[in-house]
Amino acid sequence: MAGAVAGLYVGRLLTQPAIPSLESGTSFPRPRVLKEFDLIDTQGIKASPASLSGHPSLVFFGFTHCPDV
Repeated sequence: MAGAVAGLYVGRLLTQPAIPSLESGTSFPRPRVLKEFDLIDTQGIKASPASLSGHPSLVFFGFTHCPDV
């Protein structure tokens, strides 16, 4: 039984694509160089280009509440 479960698990791993496909959006061939900036998130933690280096990042400038509308 354990062998069958392990076989199914390995079979599933081998049939999955190594890199997920992009469903929507734009993928740039080379990362863009970021200008220096300092942002503070909702928990008070600073974010800068150095803190985002080494992994894909997305910065969204939006809001969820506007008292004027």
